[in-house]
Amino acid sequence: MSYVPYDMYADRIARVSTIKHYGKVTQVVGLVIESEGPAVSIGRLCHIENYDGSARIQAEVVGFRDDRLLLMPYGPISGINPGAIVTSTFDQPRVPVGQQLIGRVLGGLGQPIDGKGPIVSNVTRPISSPPIPVLK
Repeated sequence: MSYVPYDMYADRIARVSTIKHYGKVTQVVGLVIESEGPAVSIGRLCHIENYDGSARIQAEVVGFRDDRLLLMPYGPISGINPGAIVTSTFDQPRVPVGQQLIGRVLGGLGQPIDGKGPIVSNVTRPISSPPIPVLK
């Protein structure tokens, strides 16, 4: 009989949220999406999906206005409508790191744009993190 060591997955298990937090799109002005909820902080990542599921984008919380969130999308917003569902991931945008990045070309969100396929890495880092000390 084989088993999976708990230590190997303890960190990931601790970060899993079993409660979904939702909001809804109330307004779009230019590229800024306004949402009633969910209650999350600036810098957190959300998914926005329209009623029929045909449009789904990622967006980052960049501010607040009254009791509403201001979201900046990471892609085209066509198909997003008033009342579209906003779901929080309670995570910051992350990118894969490791030896797999050597010689690769990435876009601004860490996605490969060189046509060499996905980057397979179990290690990720937040996009907004302090730089690694160069002299250490």
